[in-house]
This record gives sequence, structure tokens and C-alpha cells, in this order.
Amino acid sequence: MKNTQQLLAEITSQGGNESSIINAIKQHLLSGNLQQHQLQECLHEMHLAKSISDTLYEALTTFIQTSNANTVVVDDDKTLLVTPDKAQFDADLTQIKADSNIDKTQLASKHTDLAKTRVANETTRSDQQPMPCEEPLETELDPNQIATQINTQSNVNEAESLAGQKLQSDSNAATVIAGQQTYHERTQQTDSQRTDTPPGKLGPGAIIRDRFILKKVIGSGGMSVVFRALDLRKQEAKNQNPYVAIKVLGDTFKHHPLSLLALERETQKIQSLAHPNIITVYDFDRDGENIYMTMECLEGQSLDEVIRQHKQGMPFSEAKPIIEGMCQALIYAHSKNIIHSDLKPENVYYTNKKETKVLDFGIARAKKTSDNKAVDTVFDAGSLSALTPPYASLEMLQNKDPDPKDDIFALACVTYKLLTGKHPYKNMQADIAQKNGLQAERITSLNRRQWQTLSNGLAFSAKNRTQNVEEFLDGIMPKKRGWIYALAASIILAIGLSGYLGTSITEKNTIPKIKLTVEQENKIKNYLEIADLYFSLGYLATPPGDSALDQYIKVLEIDPGNKAAIEGKKKLVERYQQLAAESLKQKAFEESLQLLDTALLIDPENEALLSQEAKVQKLRAEFD
Repeated sequence: MKNTQQLLAEITSQGGNESSIINAIKQHLLSGNLQQHQLQECLHEMHLAKSISDTLYEALTTFIQTSNANTVVVDDDKTLLVTPDKAQFDADLTQIKADSNIDKTQLASKHTDLAKTRVANETTRSDQQPMPCEEPLETELDPNQIATQINTQSNVNEAESLAGQKLQSDSNAATVIAGQQTYHERTQQTDSQRTDTPPGKLGPGAIIRDRFILKKVIGSGGMSVVFRALDLRKQEAKNQNPYVAIKVLGDTFKHHPLSLLALERETQKIQSLAHPNIITVYDFDRDGENIYMTMECLEGQSLDEVIRQHKQGMPFSEAKPIIEGMCQALIYAHSKNIIHSDLKPENVYYTNKKETKVLDFGIARAKKTSDNKAVDTVFDAGSLSALTPPYASLEMLQNKDPDPKDDIFALACVTYKLLTGKHPYKNMQADIAQKNGLQAERITSLNRRQWQTLSNGLAFSAKNRTQNVEEFLDGIMPKKRGWIYALAASIILAIGLSGYLGTSITEKNTIPKIKLTVEQENKIKNYLEIADLYFSLGYLATPPGDSALDQYIKVLEIDPGNKAAIEGKKKLVERYQQLAAESLKQKAFEESLQLLDTALLIDPENEALLSQEAKVQKLRAEFD
């Protein structure tokens, strides 16, 4: 059988344009003599060499995965290859030639239906370990013991049993869990000491795809092992940080017929979540029988390690950026209808640069929406116990549909542990804690508003839980009023100090009329029209220079007694009063006070405003 390099040379020798590449791939696919992964490797190499465009690369990769011979387990290590339908094959290749933006979802579905023996289940597993680059090495471990350690985990028998069962084409994606432990390996090998490690026995010194030199084990679990690796291409390019983390499927799972698909789906999910608080994943690929995913190699500590260093809890001032980072990551994921489903301290990383990174979306689930009743990338973690019980919501334990509130429960548990050093329910899972009547002990360092927010997030029932992560973040963060002084300065500058300190809106009604020129009247008319526009857009007193208030001030500079401008300022004050009252109903005391402060900058002697502000201050004091 031809190796990848021979195949690559053969395909490119038929011409360097994309059309000839497509025809060559067609011939090799229809021949049935080549393995699917070899063609994928060729495409990957051509893509890296920029022989084909990004769009065509994605389309052809999907085409190969869905059109090539389908792998079906017959027994143990034997496989059966099924040739694709030639007529449909030709039609789809023609479509790719005409438009490389072919709908890949439809293409995959079409060929899945044609190849009736295709296994449609997807198997995935979340390895719940961070991938630190330089964290202290704690435990000596022979790399050859890794597979043994994995295979002796408490739930591996369940995983092996699942892999051997007949998979049903319409079932949910199978997610397998195995107990896991993080291991750290001390290695001092130089590049000259590298050894070729036999397939299935990957360890420090092994080389993947003639590019990645495995340096040390930084995490392992029931499904995979994570290595710190030197990327030779980055090193060749003199990159200052040539290291990556590589997640390699372990022996138990890499022979599963859908292992490649499972890891590809995890990669795809995380790549769709490009966010500074979510770990960056580069690519997934395979080298022979080794299936792997590459991602950024982080330097710092897992949140689990941070918590262990703060046994009495971390001060809120230090914990604040971590909590905010977790919230921002989840807000973004939820905006993409992705539920993490396994947020816990081990899956959050705090880097040496003081950045928070959320890891491991391997068992993330897609939120069901009205226009998305059946999503092929949904991994129903709850139904197969691929979750961490102390951080799983009651609804997850009951195998209910995924919901953002599942992540809110976990987020609240992690936040509580970060601030106290303890799990809110003594590491009991939600259903048992509820049955035993457990309640989280109040954190005295939080004010009443902050504690109420955290307590709501910890609610066993989803109907009592915080509605969304944005609400959780707003409630848990301390409020600041410093911006009001900047606003005051801009308003004073615009009005003029004497104007700000001198008279109220009511007193300006006593100013006599002055005779205006035609030019002044036109300016006033223009300013008032712009003020109406700004008001309708909600630009009341901000931003400075482009607000309704600015326009009224310009009018009053020309005509201090202009009734329209004076009424406009009254309207602004009334609007701020209304907004303050609405905030008060939501118990957003600080926001209500900020709005009233702004109104008082416009009309400093307004008795109604002063009375309303005093009322809000009193309520805030009672609530805190």
C-alpha cells in the first residue's frame, strides 16, 4: 500500500491546479485501494503548502469523510470497506468544482443515507485535564504505565463494553466516561535522545507526523493522554514559544470506528468558540493509528491547584478576574447555543499572564431551539454519566435537555469554592444534597446583593436559578460609581462652571427673551432637531458632545430663555427618573443611584430627584 508521501507526489504530479487535484482524489476514492486517513493527510499537507484554498480544503475534507469507504467493525481489529455510490459521487464532485462553498452538512447527510452500513453514532469523551506547559512536576511515572493506569480506572469496563456493542444509526452520540487522574512526568531527554515509540505506546521522545516531539505527559484520562510537545515547524520559524499541547486518543478508544469523528467534533466545537477566555485549538489529525488534537500550551495553574493554595478561600479582589473570565467564556459559548456541561475547577486554567481559560468542551452539548430540534453534534453527556456529579445540575442528573442554567449551577459551585476553599454542598451531587436538606453557608465577605446572586445560582431547581450568566456576572461583581464623576466633568465643561452652579431649570424660565438673528434662529432649529434624534436613540446625556443634552446646551447658549430647550432638559430629567425607578424595581440600587445622579447634574436643585435619591440610598443600606 502506498504511503502518504507517495500518494501526495502522485496527486500533485497530475497538475498543480485545483481541478486536477479534485480529479486525482476522485480516482483514488473510487479505487477503494487507499485508506481514508491517507487522503486526509495528503489534503492536510497540500493545505499547509497552500496548494489548495481554505474553502476547498474544508469541502474536500468533508467529502472524503462522507464519500470514502465507510469503516465498519466486523470483529476486534478487522474492518469492512463499503464503496460509495458512483453516480452520486460524480454529481457531488461536479458541484465542488463549480462551487467550493458546497453545503457540507447536506453533503454529509446525503452520503450517510447512501452508505447504509455507515455507523452514525458518535463517541466522545471529555478529558478533564488542563494542559500546562511549565507547571511543577509532582509525580514520577513510567510512560509505559499510562495505558495500564487508564485501563484500570473504575469505569473502563463500561467503555469497552460500549465499544463492542452494535451501534444504532439514529441513537444519540455515545459519550463514555472513565475515572481519571492527572499525572506528571519528569523528562530530561534531548532531541538526540529521541526514540521511535511503537504505535499505541506513545511516550516522551516519540515523534508524531515528523513534526511534534512529545516531551512529557501533562495529563491523562480514560480516553486520552495529553502531552507537551515541541512543534518543529514553529522551532524552524524561530517562534519564541514553539510548544503545543497534544491530546492523543488512548489505546482503548482509538480503534473505535468513530474515534476520529469524535475528536474532530470536539475540535470543531472549540474552534467555533474563538474567545480570549476559551482555550485555542489548532487542528485535529491522525498519524497512522494515532489520532490527536493540537491546542495552545498554557503556562500557569488549573483553578483546582489555585484553590488548594487558598484553603480558606481567595479574597474577592483576587478572585474577581477569574470569575469574570469564566462568565465571559460561558456567555460567549451560550450565545453560540453551546452548553459546556462539565465546568469545574479542573477545567478552568489561570495562566501566568493572569488570564482565565475555560478548557475541555469534549462533552459540550448543543442547546435545543425551535429551529434546531435535532443537532448531530449533540453529545448527551448526562445520559451516559459523562459529567462530574458534584458540579452537575439536578436537571443534568435527571437526563433532561441541556440548558444554560446547567452551566450556571456549575459556575456558582466553582465560584463558591474559589471564595471559600470548600464545595457549597460538601461535594455531594445535587439530588443527594437536596434530599438531605443541605444549604450553602453564607459567605460573609459578600454583601447582600452579591450573596443573593450566588445563592440563586446554587439553587437546586432551574426555575429558581439565575436566568443567565450575564445576570450572574452583574450581580456578583461589586458596583462602581466612579464613572459618574467623569460624566459630571464633561457636563460641567459643556455647560460652563457658572451655568452648572448657578440656576435650576425652573429659574431659567424667568430669563427675558432676546431678539435673534435669522442665522441664530436657523442654528437653534438645527440643534433642536438633532436633540430630538439623539433622544430617540437613547443618547440622553452621553456620550459627551453627541447627546441630546449637548444640543439643548448649545441652544441655551444662544437663547437662555428658549422654551423648547428648557422643556427638552425637563424631558431628560423625567426620563432618567423613569429609568431609575425601573432599576429600583429590579433591586439594582447602584444603577438607580447613577441614573439619579446624572439627572441631578442636569437639574441640581430638583427636590423630587433629591427625595427619590434619598429613598434609594435607604433601601440600598437595608438590602446590603
